[in-house]
Amino acid sequence: MRNSGISLRRVFFACVLLGTAVCAWSLPVDSIANAVMQALAASRVSQADSFSRELVVALPENPYAAHIRSIVLYETGDYAAAFAQAQKSIDNLSAVGADIRMRLVNQYDYLKSAMPVLASFRAREGKHFIFYYADPKDSILANDVLNVLEQAREAMGSDLGYSPPDKIRVEAYRSRADFITVSTLTEDEVTRTGTIALCKFNRMLFVSPRAVARGYEWQKTIAHEYVHFIVSRIAGNVIPIWLHEGTARYLESRYLKEEPALSTVEQDLLFRAIKNNTLVSFSRMHPSMAKLKDAEEGATAFAEVFCAIRFVVAKAGYRGLRDIIRGASAGLDLDSLLTHTVGAGTRPFEEVFFEHLRSLGIKPVEGASITSKEFTEDNRPDEAVLFRKHVRLAELLLGQNRAQAAVKELERADSTGKTRSPWIMNQIGQLWERNGEPANALKAYERSIFLFPEYCNGYFNSALLREKQGDAATAAALLRKTLEINPYHVPAREALVSLTRDKAEAERQKAILRVIQGE
Repeated sequence: MRNSGISLRRVFFACVLLGTAVCAWSLPVDSIANAVMQALAASRVSQADSFSRELVVALPENPYAAHIRSIVLYETGDYAAAFAQAQKSIDNLSAVGADIRMRLVNQYDYLKSAMPVLASFRAREGKHFIFYYADPKDSILANDVLNVLEQAREAMGSDLGYSPPDKIRVEAYRSRADFITVSTLTEDEVTRTGTIALCKFNRMLFVSPRAVARGYEWQKTIAHEYVHFIVSRIAGNVIPIWLHEGTARYLESRYLKEEPALSTVEQDLLFRAIKNNTLVSFSRMHPSMAKLKDAEEGATAFAEVFCAIRFVVAKAGYRGLRDIIRGASAGLDLDSLLTHTVGAGTRPFEEVFFEHLRSLGIKPVEGASITSKEFTEDNRPDEAVLFRKHVRLAELLLGQNRAQAAVKELERADSTGKTRSPWIMNQIGQLWERNGEPANALKAYERSIFLFPEYCNGYFNSALLREKQGDAATAAALLRKTLEINPYHVPAREALVSLTRDKAEAERQKAILRVIQGE
C-alpha cells in the first residue's frame, strides 16, 4: 500500500513537471488507474477514492480519469456524482484509444439504466449499517435489517476477527427487474439459479421479500452476504469462489448463535450427487455460482462448499478458518494452507475433501425437492388453478366421508407421485382439519415445514390450528416465523395482533399493517 502511494506521487510529480500530452493522457492515467482498480479489487475503497480524486484534479479533462472516478464514486454510494463523471467521460471519446472507449460507454450505459432505480432510494441509518429502500412499504424491513446485521457483525468479529470501521450500505430492491438492472447479472442467471442477493460494489444488495410471492429467508440471506463482505475486506479478491461461498453459507446462521446445518434439500442433493458421481468441482464454481447450469446444480454446489468449511472447522475451529483466509490474503498458497489445516499431507485438498464427503454416509430425504422462488411480477397461475381438478375431486371424496381417498387424490396432484409440493401438503392439512382430525393436520403442516422451511404458509396454518387448540404461545411463535419469512403476510400480522397481550407490541404490529396496506 505504501509503495503504491509513492508511485502515485512520482507519477503526478512527473505529470506536473512535463505537462506533455504523453504524460497527461497515457502513462500517468494507466498507472494511477491500475492502482485505483487494484485498491478496489482488494476492497480498499477509501484508498481508491483518494487516488481517483487526485487523478481527476491532476487531469480534469481526461475522459479516462473521469471514467475511473465514476467507478470509485459508485462504490462509495455517491450515485449521482458517479453518473455525472460517467457522462463527462463520454463527452470526448475521440481523445481516448479505441481499446478503452467501449469501457467508458459501457459504464455510462450501465449507470444510465441503473439511475432510475438508485435515485429512488430512501435511507434508514443504524449504528454500523445504512439501509436503503425504494418502496415505502419496505420501510417495515428496516429494524430487522439493522438488527440482523448488527448481530452478524458481532458474530463475524468473533469468528473471522474483523469488524468494519465504516458504515456499510445495504439495499433492498423492490423487484427482480430492478435487482437484475443493478446487479449486472442476466435475467437467465437470476431465474435459472435463484440468485436473489449479492455482495458487490462495496455493498449488499437483496430483493425485498415483498417481491417474492410468499417471501423467503431474507434475514439469513443478508447475513450470508455480510459474511461475503467481511471475507472480501480481509482478503480482497484472492479467495476463490468456492471458499467464499462455503464460508458465507457455513457462517450465515451464526448471528442466531445456531450450529450450522445442511437443509433437507441440500442433504438430498448431496446424496444424489455422490450416488450419481455428479459432484460439482471447485473449478466449475468459478467465477460465480450464479453461472452454474441450473438451480439444482447451484444448490448442490452450495451444499458441497458448506461441507468443505465444516470439514475445516471440525479439524481446526474458527481460528483455523480465519488463518486460512488471512494466509491466502498474505500470498500463501491456498491449497497448502488447506491441506496443512486438515492434515492431508501432500494430496490436493479437493481430492481429500471429496473422499471425506463420500465417507459421511449421507442419507436421502424422501420428499425433498427444490422449489423455485415465485416473484410477484411473474403473474404465474397460483396452485389453486394448477391443481384445480385434483382439488375438486378431493372435495367430492371428502363430502362422501372418504378422507383417505381425498388425501390420495391430492397427493396425485404432484406428477412425481410424492408430496413434493408444499401447497399440496398444506391442502392435505386443511383437508384433515375439515375432517375433524387435527393430529393428522399438524403432521401435514410439520412435514411442509421440515421439507420446505421457506414456505411460510406451513407455519401460518400450523399457527391457526395451535391457536384453536388453545396453545397461544406456540401459535404466536409460528406466526412470528411466518412474518420472518414474509413480513407482508397480512393475515399473520392480524392474527398476531389478536393473540398478543402486550399492548405496545399490538400497536407496533398495527402500525406495520397500516404501512403495508398503504394507509
